[in-house]
Amino acid sequence: MMESDPDAGQVAPARSAGQRAWSAARAEPTLVLLVGLAAAAYMTYSLVNFSHLGNGGFDLGIFDQVIWHYSRLELPASSLKNLGNIWGDHFSPVLIVLAPLYWVSDDARMLLLAQAVLLAAAGLPI
Repeated sequence: MMESDPDAGQVAPARSAGQRAWSAARAEPTLVLLVGLAAAAYMTYSLVNFSHLGNGGFDLGIFDQVIWHYSRLELPASSLKNLGNIWGDHFSPVLIVLAPLYWVSDDARMLLLAQAVLLAAAGLPI
């Protein structure tokens, strides 16, 4: 797919959504600042909510166990769902991307921090 440039009268190669998002981020430092502030606010809210036991830990516990197993290069299991392999219930290979976070610290709060950053970063392409 090619994008046309009306000023030059030539056709330029189409850019991916990721390339457009990064070029918009470089062109809009205010946007990057707002996304950073949103990430910080989401992180603070998540960590305070977690420390006051407001997370409803069932789902967080399942994902914590699954990513812990991924970080040790094992099949993802969950004792909360009584499954030796979570893939039989829900196949989400994208969770493997979060496994290196557990090499830094194997704590469920790492998932909350990743969630906050990813949620805030979703504002860049908009």
